Amino acid sequence: ISYIENTPVHSWAYRKAYENIKNLNAYLLQEKVGLSFIFNFLLEEMGKRIDDLEKHVADLMTEAGIENTNEESKVT
Repeated sequence: ISYIENTPVHSWAYRKAYENIKNLNAYLLQEKVGLSFIFNFLLEEMGKRIDDLEKHVADLMTEAGIENTNEESKVT
């Protein structure tokens, strides 16, 4: 692409195609960043919910009088 920037482009079609490619590249980069933020947020939320679920299960087991060893609580 830098070759095109430093070379006189004689055709309007080439210039337009180059502009479109630059715009598409910028758009895709922006979308990638946005999706990364959303994905990270969803993973954090899922992790919090799993932690809450584990705590509630442990509380229920305590209420029921069931002992929970570390080996039993590990998910494989």
